[in-house]
Amino acid sequence: MLLQLAVIVALLAAWELLADYAGTDFWTSSPSEILDQLVRWIRDGALWNALAVTLTETLVGFALGAVVGAVVGFVLGWSRVAGDILEPIILPFYALPKVALAPLFVLVFGVGISAKVMLVALMVFFIVFFITFRGTRAVDRDLVVIARVMGASRVDTWRTIALPHASVWMLSGLRLALPSAFHGAVVGEFIAASAGVGFLIRKATATFNTTGVFAGVVVLLVAATILIALVKRVEQWVLRWQHTADHSAPGKAH
Repeated sequence: MLLQLAVIVALLAAWELLADYAGTDFWTSSPSEILDQLVRWIRDGALWNALAVTLTETLVGFALGAVVGAVVGFVLGWSRVAGDILEPIILPFYALPKVALAPLFVLVFGVGISAKVMLVALMVFFIVFFITFRGTRAVDRDLVVIARVMGASRVDTWRTIALPHASVWMLSGLRLALPSAFHGAVVGEFIAASAGVGFLIRKATATFNTTGVFAGVVVLLVAATILIALVKRVEQWVLRWQHTADHSAPGKAH
């Protein structure tokens, strides 16, 4: 961690020196100017308002897409017949660039938050769906047969065998889908929006404000890092039963 911080500080110092040597900020900027821009945004409240809009679009769309994707992926993954029929139909839509649908969402839902939420939800849905689908298909059906022979109901097999196994894949899908959710929200703001971090970057680009563009990118990097760290913590908490099982397994040292 300390080594990474040292590298970042060294790169920022080199960037500052290079900017001073170049003597122009039209094509580039400097860390000090970016910091000044961030301070101005914080003082006038523009940063917090924009960040609140972007995070709302990201989290609401992420939650909607993740829930639907996990449920549909688990159901179709567990049902062999339905999965075999519907997977080839869903797959072409997964290959379709979702950004191409952003203008359509703007036409239907307007330039408000709803259009970005739906775009984010669509991007998250396909990632979570296919990973959950594959994870559910990978459940050992022999264990299910043994459990049913021993008197377990269908709900019991889902609760004790299918869901614990599929949950590992679901959480991996959520972790992979979060950057796509953030990407969808910002791209939607680039296309049409009246607020958000992407809107700030687009406005800075329109006025050739390179410092504002870099400042917006820094805000997105910090926000994305925090969100990914939170999802990783949640994943560790949900899957804590794996560590308990590993420590309690025969032959494991306590």
